[in-house]
Amino acid sequence: MDVRAAGNSTLRVQSLPHAAGAGGRQLVRATAAWLRAHLTENVTVGDLCRALNARERTLHAAFCDHLGTSPKAYFKQLRLTAARRELQRAQRGMRVTDVALRWGFLHFGWFAHDYSQHFGETPRATLRRSQERRRATPQTRPSDYAA
Repeated sequence: MDVRAAGNSTLRVQSLPHAAGAGGRQLVRATAAWLRAHLTENVTVGDLCRALNARERTLHAAFCDHLGTSPKAYFKQLRLTAARRELQRAQRGMRVTDVALRWGFLHFGWFAHDYSQHFGETPRATLRRSQERRRATPQTRPSDYAA
């Protein structure tokens, strides 16, 4: 078993026969787990390769073969999904820009574009719907139950 460090975290990786077949699936699973653990960090494909002891070309081929996308696009999809979850659970006063920044999207126009392409609505529409739902749901207080 090989141990690789990236930043302040460690990932244990079996020696992976890379790219095609079971080895490629194993590499994709290990990469996906590593990415989920580093969602708010600025991760490059080079960081992934170092953390997983894989070559960039092998990593890219494994993702294309098993997920039909690149590691970078997969990471963006994970971040967009995390941002959407946060917008759907929005607290009063939350702003789309705060959510975008928290999940590593520094260009708000591209964030809105990619979000809309992926989810079929703007981040603002998701936030607005979430806030409307919260306003429509009656809030009960302990004093409401007093006899």
